[in-house]
Amino acid sequence: MHPIPYRWITLSLAASLLLTTGCRTHFAKRPIPPPVMMSEGCMALPDRVAMPAEGTAVAETGNIEQTTNATDRMIMYDATLHLVVPRLQATLDTIKGMATTFNGYMQSLSSSSIILRIPQPRLNEVMLAIEKLGEVTSREIKGTDVTEEMMDLDIRLKNLQETHDKLTKLLERAEKVEDVLAVEKELERVTGSLELLKGRIKYLSHAVQYSTLTVYVNSPVPQQELRDVIPFAWIQSLASDILPDPDMNYRPDRRFRSWLRMELPADCVKVYDYKGCTRAMSGNGVLLLIRQQGNFEGGTLDFWAPLIRRGLSGEKAISLGATGKLTLDTGATAIKFAGTKEIGRKTYQYLLWVVATGRDIYTYECWGLADDVNRMQAELEKSAKSMRIKP
Repeated sequence: MHPIPYRWITLSLAASLLLTTGCRTHFAKRPIPPPVMMSEGCMALPDRVAMPAEGTAVAETGNIEQTTNATDRMIMYDATLHLVVPRLQATLDTIKGMATTFNGYMQSLSSSSIILRIPQPRLNEVMLAIEKLGEVTSREIKGTDVTEEMMDLDIRLKNLQETHDKLTKLLERAEKVEDVLAVEKELERVTGSLELLKGRIKYLSHAVQYSTLTVYVNSPVPQQELRDVIPFAWIQSLASDILPDPDMNYRPDRRFRSWLRMELPADCVKVYDYKGCTRAMSGNGVLLLIRQQGNFEGGTLDFWAPLIRRGLSGEKAISLGATGKLTLDTGATAIKFAGTKEIGRKTYQYLLWVVATGRDIYTYECWGLADDVNRMQAELEKSAKSMRIKP
């Protein structure tokens, strides 16, 4: 057997590499469709995404003929849900169980979020089931079309495999040491490129078949994800200003001149009262905050109620129940919000009564451990009704 001239090895490698890179350049010029994005703001959910039926054949990668002839586009879906619920840990456990129920699996879990991988045809079904567990404050689905990339990868894989086979045959025929070393070096490079391509194809194939669903539980929605801005400072301050400043040290003041006549619950003391703001607290730490602010023209309770609900749920992550109405002793009408929030291993109760007159808005807030607030329910209701606000 005659030794193979080194120049023929070089020319053969150059021709093989030209074929491989040529195909890559050709496909790189194809226009790639932009990502499919569907998202709406807080409380407004987008239409369901059209998913392929379960059992629909998906083109296999590494097979250029099958990928090219695929009738369906190959799309990766990433979905995000923000959910506010009464019981955080119990909800996370339920969502974790859903992954198995819907033939998916849990990818990761933290104290307030969980990431699931769900078979693509069942993504909408899973999201609908999870949404029933609480109040949805944000929902987003993004789709990325990877069909063109998969076709490009399949062709590059095929060409690289052919180059790998040619190099293997050249190595078997090479006799000179320098020829062997040259072919082995190029074969090592091509083998590395093959493994990278196979890894990328495997990742994309799995991402197309299993959509990613991230669920944030009892977490405020990031500002960049909130499509509906609430431009009212008093709503933004609800459930925030009631928490005392740790550096504040209240002192008794006998010069209190109450701006609003009302009765506080029996076991509460007034710690601040001045110009439209009254603070009080009970011996077991239940906090009260009563405030007055100017109203806007047309600012009825029906107008303010949905904004308040969005602010408390989406931005403060308070799980709210159904709203109710309360008639004050003066005949004025108040709307009541009640909700809970888990912090650490403790459950806190939040109550809010809102009265809107033609000129002013009055808010009565209560915050404390759920058991303590529940024991004070009757006294709190009586106190709220006693506010001397004219209808």
